[in-house]
Amino acid sequence: MRRMSLMACCAMVACTAGSALAVGIAGDQFVYAAGTPLPLMGGGFGWAGMWMGNTYVIAAPPTLAYPLALPSAGNAIQTPATGEAWRVLPGGVTNFGNDIWVSWMELTGIAGGTALVRLDPPGAGFGTLSIFKDAAGIVWASTGGVPVAVGPSAGVGGTDFFVVRLRQFAAGTGIAIYLNPGLALSAAVPNLVLADPLPYSPARYYWRGDGGQRLDEIRIGTGPGDVALLGATTCYANCDGSTTVPCLNVNDFACFLNKFAAGDPYANCDGSTTAPVLNVNDFGCYLNKFAAGCSNC
Repeated sequence: MRRMSLMACCAMVACTAGSALAVGIAGDQFVYAAGTPLPLMGGGFGWAGMWMGNTYVIAAPPTLAYPLALPSAGNAIQTPATGEAWRVLPGGVTNFGNDIWVSWMELTGIAGGTALVRLDPPGAGFGTLSIFKDAAGIVWASTGGVPVAVGPSAGVGGTDFFVVRLRQFAAGTGIAIYLNPGLALSAAVPNLVLADPLPYSPARYYWRGDGGQRLDEIRIGTGPGDVALLGATTCYANCDGSTTVPCLNVNDFACFLNKFAAGDPYANCDGSTTAPVLNVNDFGCYLNKFAAGCSNC
């Protein structure tokens, strides 16, 4: 495949600015020094402010990973004692008639520990989606009614990968929950499907954990490729996660530019750690990967 110049790349992106592309909305890989307390955590992208909660939440290694999750970085956050954390999304996330995807990872380090994630709409209250892991390691979900079992967690020391699809319509919101999928999301069947009578929009990510719980790799986007791998293996250049041949096309350049503009860690193609980590070298790196092609699409 002929290598394209950076100028040609930018020109092609400009021509496709109006295309419908999967774009990451917010995320945090917890790239903070070990021991950093929650009140000092404000990295990632797409949030309205810093993390809030109590000081019983700190950054600690290692980062969590799962075979079908996007590449991990940094550390995780953990609770030496029972703690809570939350972070606000500006104005609430809406994509009516389409999807909002959310993913994260959890790990239980001590038997009998519980953990809770809530996706709160503006003002919280009715419509809040809660996903709760009980002391026996069973995951439950509810939207304000009686909790319904999602399935068993990976157990003590195992990483649980959660993916949630919110399909927003004027008459309500369809909710699909995937717990530790063994197949790519394009082929996986949700563990649980719920329906909420309100078209609520997530405006806050809330987490509570007993001592020994860990949380990592929060991702929010408009497409499954923003929150998880779409195949058994990944190809970095296939930024938009398309599966239609040719899977590498001009939309991938636009996708890369959008992620670069949003400060998404994905755009750090060359893996640099010196500020600013996102720079012109990442464009050259991406062009090289695009020119090399993908063996799995």
